[in-house]
Amino acid sequence: MKIYLCSFWLCLISFTCLVAQPTDIFMRHYSRIDGITRGNALSIFQDSRGFLWIGTHFGLNKFDGYRFTNYLANPSNPNSLTNHDINCLWEDSQQRLWIGNGAGLELMDLKTEKFQFIPLDAQDSTTESTIKVKKILERPDGK
Repeated sequence: MKIYLCSFWLCLISFTCLVAQPTDIFMRHYSRIDGITRGNALSIFQDSRGFLWIGTHFGLNKFDGYRFTNYLANPSNPNSLTNHDINCLWEDSQQRLWIGNGAGLELMDLKTEKFQFIPLDAQDSTTESTIKVKKILERPDGK
């Protein structure tokens, strides 16, 4: 009797889980034609405002649900990315976007959309780094 009762509950739970699954999933493929920079996505992050940030080998992309905004490395602009090879992204508790790339670490002010290179230990801010940042985490104390 216990086996039949357990089987009944197991079937009921399985059926409930199957019925609760959404059936109207919509997927769309975006490409360079839509405005995203070329290359594979190396990092995808959704910020606190709902924007989707996509890091590729050729720059940083912000997607608002309708269009892409591209951020590229430009040596003649001190407020641009230092390196276009975006490995990882993180938003801190102060709503700043941290970017790990092929040159090290950068900080983007989301209000002004300006970038600041952050020298790491044993780095000189005037030279290109060989330290590649692959992961960013915020400590519980906010640092």
